[in-house]
Amino acid sequence: SIIGPEIKEDGEGLFNWFMMQNKYIKGYNKVFWTGLTTLELAKCINKAIKMNLAGLYHLVPKEKISKYELLTLLKRIWKKDSLIIKQYDKVIHDKSLIDNRKEIEVGNYLTMLVELNKWMNSNKILYKRYFED
Repeated sequence: SIIGPEIKEDGEGLFNWFMMQNKYIKGYNKVFWTGLTTLELAKCINKAIKMNLAGLYHLVPKEKISKYELLTLLKRIWKKDSLIIKQYDKVIHDKSLIDNRKEIEVGNYLTMLVELNKWMNSNKILYKRYFED
């Protein structure tokens, strides 16, 4: 599972949805996830090619994160200060995976999201709709 910006205006991914919000959203604090940013996935694919890895590989961080925590990080890093994220605990689900191979180290969520933000800022022409004029 991945998270990151979309090139298509009508993308349905979590990042695109989040960036279009401006008032109030629910953050599922009992729904867990172990995905990567699209930038981290690209970096890991590059490493896997160089290492000549083969077979199935679950590329995941060491720790899982709740959707609430993920949205809170997005809010902080993308400076969406006016957005209110309310914890919602009525849905319980664990979508996390485990990396049993451990041949490629994946960054933690804060690092991945900060790097993605820097990448997007340095390539604003690709992501105009995510930045205010």
